[in-house]
Amino acid sequence: MILASMLSSNVGTAHATQIYSDNIVTNPGFESLASCPAQPSQIGQWVCDVYDDGNVGSTVNVNNTNSLTGMYSARLDVSATGTSIKMGTSINLGHITLYQYLASTVLFSNLTDRADSVSLWFNLQPKFTDFAGFAVRIRALSSAELGYYFLNPNLQSQVPSPDNSTTNSEGGKPIETVILPLPPMNQWYHFVRNLKQDWIGGMRLPNGSFVHALQVNDTFQRIETDAIYYKNDMSGAVYAETAWVDDTAAYIDSSIQPPPLPPSNYWAAVNFEDINGNPVNNLVKWRIFNSTGNEIAGYVQGSPSLAFEPHTVEAYYPAITGQNPEPYLILRQRIALNTTSTIPLEIFPQNTLPWINVAFNNTLSSMKIIKEQNTYLQFNAQGNSGAYSIILNTPSKPAAIQRNNDDPTSLKWSYDPNYSVVRIKTPALGNFSIFMTPPITVPNVNFQDLTGNPVTANISWKIFDSTGTPLGVVPGQLVQNAPYTFQAYYAGYVIYSNPLTSTTTSLRLQMMPLNTQQKSYIAFNSTVNSVTILTNSQAQLRFQAVGQGPSLVVVNVPSKPISIERDGTISNWTYNATTETVAIQTSQLGTFTITYSNPPAIPLLYIGAAIGAILIATAGLLIRRKTRSRTATQPPPAEEPVTKQQPKSRTRTPQKGPRGRQ
Repeated sequence: MILASMLSSNVGTAHATQIYSDNIVTNPGFESLASCPAQPSQIGQWVCDVYDDGNVGSTVNVNNTNSLTGMYSARLDVSATGTSIKMGTSINLGHITLYQYLASTVLFSNLTDRADSVSLWFNLQPKFTDFAGFAVRIRALSSAELGYYFLNPNLQSQVPSPDNSTTNSEGGKPIETVILPLPPMNQWYHFVRNLKQDWIGGMRLPNGSFVHALQVNDTFQRIETDAIYYKNDMSGAVYAETAWVDDTAAYIDSSIQPPPLPPSNYWAAVNFEDINGNPVNNLVKWRIFNSTGNEIAGYVQGSPSLAFEPHTVEAYYPAITGQNPEPYLILRQRIALNTTSTIPLEIFPQNTLPWINVAFNNTLSSMKIIKEQNTYLQFNAQGNSGAYSIILNTPSKPAAIQRNNDDPTSLKWSYDPNYSVVRIKTPALGNFSIFMTPPITVPNVNFQDLTGNPVTANISWKIFDSTGTPLGVVPGQLVQNAPYTFQAYYAGYVIYSNPLTSTTTSLRLQMMPLNTQQKSYIAFNSTVNSVTILTNSQAQLRFQAVGQGPSLVVVNVPSKPISIERDGTISNWTYNATTETVAIQTSQLGTFTITYSNPPAIPLLYIGAAIGAILIATAGLLIRRKTRSRTATQPPPAEEPVTKQQPKSRTRTPQKGPRGRQ
């Protein structure tokens, strides 16, 4: 409470009259836990009203998780539900209320004429789409009203405030509205007004005229705060807030001295520990702040010089830099007074140099070291959703840092040589790899066949380290600079194996397409100079391959072959019915013949028909011979046709006789 003094004098004798300012609000700091019923039971009591104009799910209560002074404050929390509590109908505009009918009968003329004759602290925390609005309302016994409104400037046409009027308050009484600039969000804000001057100072009506409608001899009956709800029916966007209220006051002139302020004889002390419970007070720096966010500079732990109000401690690893915001802040926490608080920090000590500690600025659910070497650290961290700051010790600037398999350039990090630490600002947790030496980037390889056509969709690949262990990696991922083997597979068979390099982006494999659709191939795991398709039918595939052996030859086939030969020699081969391929192991290349079936045999029906035709032809021939022998005038017999049963007659050459002889 602020003391105001006024000196009066008389001739010859000096008389001093002390004038004080008394706060007429009962329980201004909400320290009484039973101070906020839903309905008024007596004057001088806070009332938490959500019923009359509130929406379902909204609450008003006294809360100890946030306060300006003492341990409690009032909390007005607006929900997103667009249903009226009282009517059960859909609404797009409403408010919840905290109010008190004053216990003292005070006229507005009794108010102290000072800049903070009405005073309260509030902290507005926007919810959902954004902040909607907050109001401080002063009501008179006559129902005249003066309201101070803080409204979202983007919603001024959707969230109306009452117009100044001489008749629009309840009972036809005057109402005045003062629109104030939007205060800062998410911090305590001190609202002060000279209520006496605002009440009697007059107001301008919408028609431009200026009137003095609020009466100075009216009784100051009620002080009220409202948190506003708004929903845009077209977009569905909800605007609301959580409003914290503390230390409310309305001052009147009084000759009675108010009680003294509580003594500032409280103390605080903290001990910090890492995740294993080891003390780290020597590793971290800290600062302490009062309820308004002001630092208590130079405070010595245990000193009984703190006021009875919430205090917050901040911890920094490894240092306080003086920057705004502080880059190495890893904790902000409210602390209790008159006790030593033990505070665990998200600091994870490491066992391998140069990695000393890995610190996080938020709570983790798990932290697992995957690999830790003097030039490489890989860990997986899981916790809350949202951004984190990670701080770790390194003797020099890392060559690269990657989160998950993201593009390394998308992760923001910096190295501070003054403290030999790396600070990573990550939008989310996950798997982190820190490389002190330049890494290798797993390439994104496009595969081609021997004709230059793409076959990437038909190929799988793996990368193995020097021990033959496969790595679970993807293109773009960074891996330590070490020898690796890159292998490409077709139908599950290795057809390419060579050392891995980051520069490989296109790779031509020893694969020859068997058709224009490029769905079937002949694939080799060795270099071939040429491949020639000799026959490609349903019964057989023949091809000639020239190159170096030994080789594994993988071929797509329509069915299981009955035989496979190379240059007339039976080859060693296996058939995979799942992939419909054969794998031929051969010591050298050459001409390969893959036979799927034997040449088709002549059906029995056709054989019987042929035999019948021969018999009929033979019988006919015998009949003709008999007929010829009976007819003397018949010409010589004609030459018989050649059949398998009758060979062709030999032609006789007539002998030459003397000329002229017949």
